[in-house]
Amino acid sequence: MLHLIRAYVRPRRQLVPICTCVQPPFSRFSTTAPPPPPSPPPLNHHVPTSHRQRGLLTVVSAVTALLDPKRADMVAALGETTGLTALATLQTTMRAHPVGALILQERPDLTETTLDLERLRLLPNDTFGGAYVAWMDKYNYSPNERPEVRYIEDEELAYIMQRYRQTHDFCHVLLDIPPTVLGEVVIKWFELAQTQLPMTFLSAMFGPFSAGPREWRLLLQSGAFSWASKVGTTSDLLLNVYFEHHMETKLVDVRKIMHLPMDGAPLHVKDLIGE
Repeated sequence: MLHLIRAYVRPRRQLVPICTCVQPPFSRFSTTAPPPPPSPPPLNHHVPTSHRQRGLLTVVSAVTALLDPKRADMVAALGETTGLTALATLQTTMRAHPVGALILQERPDLTETTLDLERLRLLPNDTFGGAYVAWMDKYNYSPNERPEVRYIEDEELAYIMQRYRQTHDFCHVLLDIPPTVLGEVVIKWFELAQTQLPMTFLSAMFGPFSAGPREWRLLLQSGAFSWASKVGTTSDLLLNVYFEHHMETKLVDVRKIMHLPMDGAPLHVKDLIGE
């Protein structure tokens, strides 16, 4: 962020006239408006598409993502081509929230550098930052792995989609759910309740079929999906939380702030999800 610095020279005696082109500093009596806040950093990854191209991309990405959920590029494209209405609703919600509005203004980027993973590794495991980096290390994940937003033209909506992707791993830590197939499905039910993104609906509905009929039936009977939906509805919107400011906060306190269960998912749900 660039700051405008103005220097003023006070003469020893008032014998040298002060240049009238120099403006006085702002004060509560000044009628001159202060400079506007700096613009947030732009997102330069947009790929222009026509309506026909977006329609074709939606169909191709949907079919491919359903046949092969591991195709992260197709899952990401599907989310971008179908999520504009939901993103606009999230934009309104964030703008009306003091922290959400600040996040939209500053557009923090969650990367290995900005999060300073080495510093987080020095934190106690019961802090949010310590628990997060331990979870990432356990599964050999990196915050730099999230795909860039490419098919959303509006920069603020594109940033909201980017922020949603980058905070996905926080959901796992806060709910204490591993990144197994069934674990990801439970997380998608939580995210569906939070964001209403169509992509989360498709993943929540069709994801269980890739886990096998027996596992799907047991998880359905356990009430895990209804639990995740209820928690996603009653908790605070993750997009309105400036997680970077809570890395040294106790994990249980972050859950309390967000109105999440203090111990994460219930034990019987964790047992079914497995590792």
